[in-house]
Amino acid sequence: MTLAGPRPATGPTIRAGTGQRLVDATLPELFLRQVRATPGAPAVVCGTSEVTYADLALRVDRLADGLCRLGVRPGDVVSVAVPRSVELIAVLLAVLDVGAAYLPLDADQPAERVRYLLTDARPRCVVVAGAQPEVDEAAGAHTPLHRLHDLETAGARGTEPTSNGHGPRPADTAYVIYTSGSTGRPKGVAVSHTGIVNHLAWMQRHFGLRADDRVLHKTQLGFDVSVWELFWPLTTGAVLVVAEPGLHKDPAALARLMAEERITTVHFVPSMLDVLLGETSLSDCTSLRRVITSGETLSAGLCRAFQEACDAPLHNLYGPTEAAIDVTSWECPRPLEGEVVPIGRPVDNTGIHVLDEALRPVGPGVTGELCVTGVQLATGYVNSPGLTAERFVACPFGDPGQRMYRTGDLAWWNRDGDLEYLGRSDDQVKINGVRVEVAEVEAALMRHPAVRRAAVVVDGPPDARRLTAQLTLDSRVAPGADRLVRLLELPEESRPRVVTLAPRLPVCVHQESEARFMFREIFEDEVYVQQGVTVPDGGCVLDVGANIGLFTLFVGLQAPDVRVYACEPVPEVFDVLRRNVNLHGVDAVLLPYALADEPRESADFTYYPGVSIISGRYASTAADGAVLSDYLRGELATGGEADTGVGDAVGDLVEDRLRARRLTVPVRTASQIIDEEDIDRVSLLKIDAERSELDVLAGIEDRHWALIDQVCLEVHDSDGRPDRVRALLTAQGFEVRARRPADDNLGDLVTFYAVRPGGASAGAQPRPAARPRSAFLDELLTEIRDKAAQVLPLSMLPSQMTAVSRLPLTANGKLDRARLMTASPATRPESARTATTERERVLCALIAEIVGVSRVQVDDNIFGIGGTSLTAVKLTAAICKRFGVPFKFRMVVDSPTAAGLARRLDELLAVQG
Repeated sequence: MTLAGPRPATGPTIRAGTGQRLVDATLPELFLRQVRATPGAPAVVCGTSEVTYADLALRVDRLADGLCRLGVRPGDVVSVAVPRSVELIAVLLAVLDVGAAYLPLDADQPAERVRYLLTDARPRCVVVAGAQPEVDEAAGAHTPLHRLHDLETAGARGTEPTSNGHGPRPADTAYVIYTSGSTGRPKGVAVSHTGIVNHLAWMQRHFGLRADDRVLHKTQLGFDVSVWELFWPLTTGAVLVVAEPGLHKDPAALARLMAEERITTVHFVPSMLDVLLGETSLSDCTSLRRVITSGETLSAGLCRAFQEACDAPLHNLYGPTEAAIDVTSWECPRPLEGEVVPIGRPVDNTGIHVLDEALRPVGPGVTGELCVTGVQLATGYVNSPGLTAERFVACPFGDPGQRMYRTGDLAWWNRDGDLEYLGRSDDQVKINGVRVEVAEVEAALMRHPAVRRAAVVVDGPPDARRLTAQLTLDSRVAPGADRLVRLLELPEESRPRVVTLAPRLPVCVHQESEARFMFREIFEDEVYVQQGVTVPDGGCVLDVGANIGLFTLFVGLQAPDVRVYACEPVPEVFDVLRRNVNLHGVDAVLLPYALADEPRESADFTYYPGVSIISGRYASTAADGAVLSDYLRGELATGGEADTGVGDAVGDLVEDRLRARRLTVPVRTASQIIDEEDIDRVSLLKIDAERSELDVLAGIEDRHWALIDQVCLEVHDSDGRPDRVRALLTAQGFEVRARRPADDNLGDLVTFYAVRPGGASAGAQPRPAARPRSAFLDELLTEIRDKAAQVLPLSMLPSQMTAVSRLPLTANGKLDRARLMTASPATRPESARTATTERERVLCALIAEIVGVSRVQVDDNIFGIGGTSLTAVKLTAAICKRFGVPFKFRMVVDSPTAAGLARRLDELLAVQG
């Protein structure tokens, strides 16, 4: 298989790491050398505990003696189930010191898996720190179980650290780590001292730890990265800082620990690095000298996000567990060029081969299987000679007896001679008879700069398989879409309703019909920027009566360099305003105040939850009801004023919407805000404060009027208000124009536009219509799919893509494909119950026609498929007309499905007889 794109016409290529003299030593010998070199230096820090090299060696010596006395011999395997701690480090070194290999058991492994590992590896014993029921149960009567206290009691050594005479040889196994197997059973990988010592020697030559380096150990013991985290610092004189158990799952706590402990060297799986960057900051981690990542594909987007957040070099390493952790390395340059992060070139004394199906080397730009040779190869799989022979084969072009490990990974050499990882050869699936590599699809999706990670799974029945993708987004490239994803993932009880009012304009709403009305006024009709009033460059806008923030969004989207001060006194409406400003990244200061004519602490406020735009300090239920009723009748008029169903429904709706709540809200004057916020120029004062306009204007002191360039406000034409407003604005030096709305349904409103001649905003040219500057979710997903379609055939494009804030991870921070499958929205059951009665079928058809959708199921919630309160009014009238019954608006609200409405109809018709 080859990927699209030009390829250089060069011959087959084999890469070998630098040939270095092998270090003829074992891990215990290297540790002992360091003890003798720096006995008093700090070796391990864990919480408040700090242990020197000499103290650690004494503990190791004592525990090793205890192991010997309890029957452990060279060549044995000792299973270790001890939480991260100083004691864990001492036990591991003690096991190695007596010539045995350690087999880690992580605390969160289920008992069945632990039982399998113990049965398969056949350890001499299990060492535990305390009560661990899963381990106790799994060990049973067949595997002796020793507690740390037993070893310390059995160990009766002297006070000087010495070699116990039972040490390992370089060819002996140092550790056994189990990895997932294709058969569904874990397989144990045995790695020798020669292999791991070579890797540590390469790391030291390549990175050069010093005595003042501090390496963080946070990886679970069952994953091979933990091996270098543990032994690299302890064999070079650096300090090993041990994270407390469970800390690796808490990004914020990890960041704090790295800052507090002045960590210089740390490892992250890319998935965990992505979470860390998304949920916390590395700004305090100034001590970092190197960050190492491995275990998964490092995307270019994630690499750039890291480089923006941290000054430390980022190193991308690759290697299978079967080859002593890592076999290639690549330092990410600044700035990173291209959209692929290579895995680099071989480490010392290691050969890397990219081979075709006949195990022949292929040239650069040609995909093949990545195979490894050299001293780091594992001795094989524990007690699995058949599997060992299958994966560790004779090297077809090496010296006699040389082995080669077939990784099953796909890769190619790029033009620069670096290796690029392309995925797994055994991740192949068939979609409609076409063979598809999931890794290739993921790589194609990540070509879009907004995609940080992509994970593709296959779902559906065998005869209708399809690809679905989940994506995490780069917040720097698609900030709005990323914020929307996180908003939509909030728990249902705290998640606002989000509707798309226009392309690229998703908005949190309090009432959808009300939001759509305001959108038409502000974005389509542009009622606040007419008659010479404009949004100026680099100016300041004071938005009085901001409601959910649509005018604030309008200003922010039309003029990104303008700062808005938005006032909204109703707490639950203010919360929606805050969410909208955050969602769209508008530069706004949000103020929870009503504006008054003179300073005071608070004021009474009438709030209509059902129609917040007519709430206010001087609300009048009778007057407001008349305005709302006239507006609704005008909106619903379809040519016949005698439609009794509509009239009754409007009355019900007005009564429902004008259920008032009395609030006490904080108050400021406009001048107080100007002073408190240190505003030196108000380019535009916009006022929409139901019947409080004169109070707002009266609250502007004479000294502040000269700071205001433009005013736009709506005024009710009653009690001489328009004349008073015109006179006040004219007296303050403004040229004033007035406009009545073209829509007669809007009642007695007059909009005033006041511009100060010669002011900073005078003569400014009208701007183009306000439009979001970057694609939001739906458009962005379409863009991502279209870009992937440039390199993938139609059969390989995911049929559904979903953006998520984070992908599910396994315990070691890798992508959890099993959870991804169950969590994918494409696999969730959907309501598909069809109508079973004629009445249900008629109601489904009515709802579909009125809501404007092609199909409605009987359990679809009207308000969940695009319906609004106005829709409910229309539906009420339609039901009255179609079935000849006195159906009520409240019935639609209380039973908003075809099934529920059918039951209500049955009840009404039964009463009628």
